[in-house]
Order: sequence, then structure tokens, then C-alpha cells
Amino acid sequence: MSMHELVATKHIHWAHAATDSSKLRSVLLHPAHYKGLTLYEQRSRGSYALTHEELQDGAVRCSVFGNLDHGQPDYAHAAQQIVQQQPQECRFSALPGAAVEHTRQVFEASAYQQHYINPCFQYVLAGQLLGQLQQQCTQMAQKFAGAYELSTLQQQDAALVDGLWTFRSPGSQAMIEQLIAERHNACVRSTSTGEPVAWVLEPEPGCAGMLHTVEGHRKKGLAKWAFASLLSKLQLQHQQQEEQLQQQQQQQPAAMMRQADSSGCGAVGRVGGAGSGCWPGGHVYCYVVQENTASMQLMESLGLTNTGTYVWVGFKQQD
Repeated sequence: MSMHELVATKHIHWAHAATDSSKLRSVLLHPAHYKGLTLYEQRSRGSYALTHEELQDGAVRCSVFGNLDHGQPDYAHAAQQIVQQQPQECRFSALPGAAVEHTRQVFEASAYQQHYINPCFQYVLAGQLLGQLQQQCTQMAQKFAGAYELSTLQQQDAALVDGLWTFRSPGSQAMIEQLIAERHNACVRSTSTGEPVAWVLEPEPGCAGMLHTVEGHRKKGLAKWAFASLLSKLQLQHQQQEEQLQQQQQQQPAAMMRQADSSGCGAVGRVGGAGSGCWPGGHVYCYVVQENTASMQLMESLGLTNTGTYVWVGFKQQD
């Protein structure tokens, strides 16, 4: 097995539990978006990428990504790479449901115990629904005219968002401030106070998340308005990137094929500029806690499809 850092020029189709590229979201892995990223290449068992980010409270946060061209990654091997570093606590983000047991066995054999587990459903917007989403936003703007207005979060709103976030932690407000500064978001503001009363952010490229509606403004459709707005922004971004990619392919097809081959992804590889913020596959997606039936209904009403279970799970060293 060889190991090296994944560099910004190496763009490959990647996804959590890669089994079906038409359903599962793909991500563009490069240092601008994923911290502590390492690519593990195993000729006999495919390849996978592992992120390893040290948090302010001393824990590490990890994600495992599989190459869509090489089947599912070896999750047990990924877990072994982590426990070898002996972190006091490890938190996995979006671990495929089928991989949880393999990961748990490795950690428990290394004197760790499961600290928490939060299973979620992944919802994907696979169709081209930009026109439909924009139409819904227009209709809701007419419905709420005079009482609410569609807007975006600003830096001064970060404390409010963080204070009402279920998974608030040390350093989370700084993360929210960074998301507001660098990525898309959408919010609905009360016209009487100017304060945001519903919002949604983009915690990962192409991912809509952290959806919340303030008490007293719920069950009116405000979350749907904000969510539809963000989905339309993300789909529009993807369409523009696809058009740019097609133009590049038409202008320099031979050069791009050589670059794809040199990156190891062959003819199916995707090429884009470093830091471009696009995500191969282009599927806009989100995660919904399995007990949150209201959010599930919202996802389905906007045309998103449930593609399976993904788990946020943490392990701590035993006392």
C-alpha cells in the first residue's frame, strides 16, 4: 500500500459508500475544503480517502470517501489508520450505515467505546429542477410579502445561528462565520424586526444543512422557502460549472484527456480548477435525522430522494 497527500490537481469521482454514482453525491476533494486529507491506494482492495481534522477540544473528526470507480472502500483499514494515532476521541461524519459495524469492531478492539451515534437519511436532488425551485420561491415571496423577506445570513447573524444549533460546540460559531463568508446560504427575515427567523447553510460543497426555524414562526412554510432558495443557488452553480467544463472539453479535449489519465481517473475523471468549489456528479444533497419526519416531508416536497442511511458516530478511549 502506498500513501500520499491528495493535491489540488488530482480530481476524481468520490462519494461516501460509493455504490451508485447516479444516486450518491460526489465531492471534489482538495485541501481548500477538506482538512487533513490523505489518499490511501490499495491495488487489491481499491482506494479510499480519509480526512483527519484536529478539533479545538482535542478530538479528531474523520470522514471516509470511496472512489466511485473502485467500489466500496475498506472501512476497517481506515479505522485502523485512525486508532494507530491513538486519539482521545474520534468523531465520524456521514459514515455509511453498512460501515458502522466494521468501524466499531476496530475501535472496540483497541480499547475505545462508542460515545454517541446519530443515524441520518441522505436526500439527493438528482434532477434538473432549477426552474421549479425558482418558481416556488417566487410564489412564496408573493405569499409572505409585507411580513417576511428572503435574504442571506450576515456575520452578525452567526451568534444567533450558533446559539440555536442542536450540535453547538466550542468553535462552532467560528465555523458558522466561515461558512457565511465563503459559501452559499439563505434565510428568511421578519420585515418588522429585520432578524432572521429561518435559515439554511452549505456546510459542505453541494450540501444544504443546518436548517432551522425560530419558535413562533414555524409551520408557515418559511423553512421551505429558505431551503428552496439555497437549492436553486446550488443547482445554478452546478449548471454553470458544467457549461464551463463542456467548453473546456471542446476547446482542449486532448489536453484534458491527458490530464485525466495522469490523475489516475481515466476517461471518467472530472477536471476543474483548484479551489473552484464544484463537486463532481453535481448532486445537491442534505442529511436529515431519522426521527425528523417534518424535514423528511419537506425534502420529498421539493423533489429530493432518500438514498440511504449515513451515521454520525463518536468513539472515546475507555477510562
